[in-house]
Amino acid sequence: MRDLGDDLKARIGAHARAGAGAHAPGTVRRAIRRRRRRSAMGIGAGSALGVGLLAVAAVTTAGSLAEPEEALPSPSVSSTAPIAYATLDLDDPTTLGWYGAPETLGCGEAPPEPRATDGDFAADFDITVDGELSQDSSSGISTALGTAHLTATPTEKQLAFVHQPYALFVRDGVVVGFDGAVGSRDWWPIGTEWSFSPSLEWWNYTVGCESFETSYEPLPAGEYEMYIVARISASESEAAVYDLETHGMQVMGGGSWESMEPGSFECEQYADWDSYQPLVCDPGGLPGTTIDRSAGTATVPYDASLYSGDLDITLVSEPVTVTLGERIDHHGTDGGPGPLEAGEVPACGETYGWFEGGEALLHWSGNLGSIDAGDTIEPGVWVWGDSWAEASVTMPDDGRLWLFAGEDLTTEDGFTTWVERVVGWADVTSMGDATLDIVRFDGPASWPLSVTDLQWCEGFEEAAERIASSVMVATITITDDMGTRDSEGPLQMGNFW
Repeated sequence: MRDLGDDLKARIGAHARAGAGAHAPGTVRRAIRRRRRRSAMGIGAGSALGVGLLAVAAVTTAGSLAEPEEALPSPSVSSTAPIAYATLDLDDPTTLGWYGAPETLGCGEAPPEPRATDGDFAADFDITVDGELSQDSSSGISTALGTAHLTATPTEKQLAFVHQPYALFVRDGVVVGFDGAVGSRDWWPIGTEWSFSPSLEWWNYTVGCESFETSYEPLPAGEYEMYIVARISASESEAAVYDLETHGMQVMGGGSWESMEPGSFECEQYADWDSYQPLVCDPGGLPGTTIDRSAGTATVPYDASLYSGDLDITLVSEPVTVTLGERIDHHGTDGGPGPLEAGEVPACGETYGWFEGGEALLHWSGNLGSIDAGDTIEPGVWVWGDSWAEASVTMPDDGRLWLFAGEDLTTEDGFTTWVERVVGWADVTSMGDATLDIVRFDGPASWPLSVTDLQWCEGFEEAAERIASSVMVATITITDDMGTRDSEGPLQMGNFW
């Protein structure tokens, strides 16, 4: 009995025999800084990928569009969805479905010019700001700042992403930050008399441009010019990304595509999680896919009916002067505990909201609460970040693993937050060469440790079953593609994969 996978293979085979193939890639925008985030989308139906998910066997080897060794079945009567091919730039954040990278928002540049109309599209921004804009993100409650009334009168129906209007914050004539709505969007059929009036939701936090790549720190309190930006966009690439997303597939995962090669440690994690591997890991996961690593592109099939033409519409409000309040969140600033900072030695019984610093981690899948003197444990050492292929890390000859138990803590304002409390420690000694070579393709490097002593903090002798995490405070030396540097802990240890 034929299945839908056979239908897709038949249609792709027909394209290959007819000489249809991938579009020639355009200029590859390699200068765009990678930013890895996906945006969840709803489930669609009737696209080429809908049947592709059942085609577990590739049409040909490694996603090639060449003639397969075995003759493919002819398309069935039900195989009516046309297939097109889109070539995606693997260095473009939009390939991940992420439309909020600083480069696309104009961070560090002059603000966009106010614009109420753009082509067949228009916007009427109704903005009301009463008092200062709170940055109390602990509330989890949004506030409506008004409405963006969007309208369009195209001559033909179009399909496009309608992006949630977002706020840009400007100081001294330069874009310095944005709000939490950036990156959210939905796929819309836009008719000849289309209107949409999304609420301008304020979620009580901003992200400063300068901290975007590191800590997502909010903007300082004070006065800013605020612009509301509404975007509508469409392209072959966006249609293909949408088709992938609606069926739970993705071109790349959360790291660097260069390091995500078939058979690599990072690719294999997706198999362990029982989920579809990114197509850079398994081009055959979607028949017809071609990954060109030398060009930095992926060519994927998608439902051609999703693409009706390019759109790049930007509508911008007049600036509004606003005052941002001081940052308030459930860690550190409202009665909750602050972080364990880089180089800080934990103290028995103390609580910490999170761990700061450290460029490496210790992956260990064992039970932290079962460690005892005389044991041997073998955590794997891994370096954070995606800009390295090989690294050398010099670990300490001996150290102390501080043991933390997780618990809920009610802060002074009644907010309940999760904290880590120091309940004990285990002294360890390296059992071999403490300089470890890590090959990214292969995964973390094993670091055998002998547990020489185990002690519990006073009053926490029964806390073993509540151990949630462990850290080692130590200075390590890392040599990788960025050079050689010392990094202060804490080194977190736990089951990261």
